Amino acid sequence: MSNEIRLVTGELPPEALRRRVDPASLPFETTAEVPPGRGTIGQPRAIDAITFGLEIRAIGYNIYVSGQPGSGRETSIIDMLGEFAPRMPTPDDWVYVHNFEDSDRPTAIRLPAGRGATLAADMLRFVTDAQREIPRAFDSEDYARRQRNALAAVGQRRDTLFEELQQFAAANSFAIQMTPTGIATIPTADGQPLSNEAYAQLPKAEREAIDERGKLVQERLGSTMRQARELDREAGERVSELNREVALFAIGPLLDELRERYHDYREVLRFIDQVQEDVLTNYAEFRPVEQQNADPAAQLQASRRVEFTARYHVNVLIDNGGTHGAPVVSERNPSYYNLIGRMDYRSLFGTMVTDFREIKPGALHRANGGFLVLHITNILRQPFAWDALKRALVGKEIRIEHMGEQTSMVPTATLRP
Repeated sequence: MSNEIRLVTGELPPEALRRRVDPASLPFETTAEVPPGRGTIGQPRAIDAITFGLEIRAIGYNIYVSGQPGSGRETSIIDMLGEFAPRMPTPDDWVYVHNFEDSDRPTAIRLPAGRGATLAADMLRFVTDAQREIPRAFDSEDYARRQRNALAAVGQRRDTLFEELQQFAAANSFAIQMTPTGIATIPTADGQPLSNEAYAQLPKAEREAIDERGKLVQERLGSTMRQARELDREAGERVSELNREVALFAIGPLLDELRERYHDYREVLRFIDQVQEDVLTNYAEFRPVEQQNADPAAQLQASRRVEFTARYHVNVLIDNGGTHGAPVVSERNPSYYNLIGRMDYRSLFGTMVTDFREIKPGALHRANGGFLVLHITNILRQPFAWDALKRALVGKEIRIEHMGEQTSMVPTATLRP
């Protein structure tokens, strides 16, 4: 059989260049009844390659799609991911909490989808409840009674100590007097203070005897003052221990409830333990501030306490509670910060500050556990973005850093999330 192809030329009439379809022959009345077409037409090898790439679970494999603009590359990818991603498991949530050991390095905690927002709500409720329960415990009559009892024994020992000092001084013809500059020892004669003039008129032997007794009284006074300071320290420790007990009594049930709710998450339990220790150390920050006549100092203290208690909050970086399957993120502007996230700043008492609450996610965070769709030409146009993407993929971590740190000659204080 001949494979010869013959080209026949000739003139065609205009009606031969148009195909006519009888609407009555169509199985529908309007196009609204026709479902939209899906998939890519005429690219079976490309579709097979993309499908194969989506099935790969090994690290280091990505899909690169090339073609002419308008050929449907992105649309095809998004459509295929829309069918593939819902069949994948939903990734976990990620939250940031305050690091009580190193505040410059916030702690990232991984939780099942939806539990991150729950933890944030629970910690916010804990702060509100603690601000109510701690003042109530310290304002109770039971606390006042226990504080009096704790200080009574120490106060009695202190009074006995100074009574013995007075007796020792009197036995050596000296008197102990309190002056604006401290405690003074004054020699006496027949129970009355001895003036400087009378002291100067005494014989030398008597003056030397008085000086010798004065040295003994001074030594006893120094020893008494050291013991008094020890008693003051002991009293402070007793009150501090009592305050910790009262604060723990107030917040203990609240924290135990949290521990029961998150008993399967070791990092959350560690955070709760740190919160407990920090609250017991800084219980005074939960006591109310008396604001009279809009006192600016009181208002400033109240604002500072609100800022302080915010360390117990939770920053939900990624919340997949409403996600079904794997996330699909298409980043049209893959700049450095849009990819790896950023740290915002806020004004506080006239200065710009940041903390773990100001950490904002990037496209890599949102696509973690799913798919990130990028235009290569767009990312190559963005300074530092391509290198940041490669570092994240190779190092398997997202390190949020300010772009200015890579170009500045002077290091600046900031977070290291």
